[in-house]
Amino acid sequence: MAWYVVRTNIKCEDKAERNLRRSGFSVYSPLARIERFNKRRKVWIETELPLMPRYLFVEVAGQVPWFILRACEGVESVLGVEGRPCRLTDHDEKALREVMEAEADLRFDTTRAAKIRRGEIGKNKRDNVRMKFPAGSSVRITDGPFNQFIAEVTDVTAKGKLQALVRVFGNLTPIEIPAKWAQLDEMGEAA
Repeated sequence: MAWYVVRTNIKCEDKAERNLRRSGFSVYSPLARIERFNKRRKVWIETELPLMPRYLFVEVAGQVPWFILRACEGVESVLGVEGRPCRLTDHDEKALREVMEAEADLRFDTTRAAKIRRGEIGKNKRDNVRMKFPAGSSVRITDGPFNQFIAEVTDVTAKGKLQALVRVFGNLTPIEIPAKWAQLDEMGEAA
């Protein structure tokens, strides 16, 4: 089994992939998924975009029937040197397998589902605040009646507010503040 790179006609990746599969070839086209918010319909729309526009990877076993490969609708050419198609080297095949694994792990995707899976954002506001302000972290309050006080986070409420302990007149006092009123304090000491 050997991998070759096929160049497609402009915006014909899907057509070329379908026709190559019908001809019996294994085809791989790396895709990235993105989400965009449609303001008029007020919905999130997920779109798949090719990572390498106009290029497909074709796996061929045994003798390569070049005339069938080139005759597929949507295929412009097979990459090669001096008119002879070149197969991918072992190093390139390894890199291609890594791209396949990365795509399966949603590393190229910028959708909310992919970000949640990678741990970049939480499933809801509470999880997002918990990720930003973990329990036990020291925060500086930037607004409200406790402005410029240092507090220690104890928990996050269901609405995404911080429950913290702040030292007032020598005693630890529990408070609840919006997350936007706090920032992580690297220099200060915990309450």
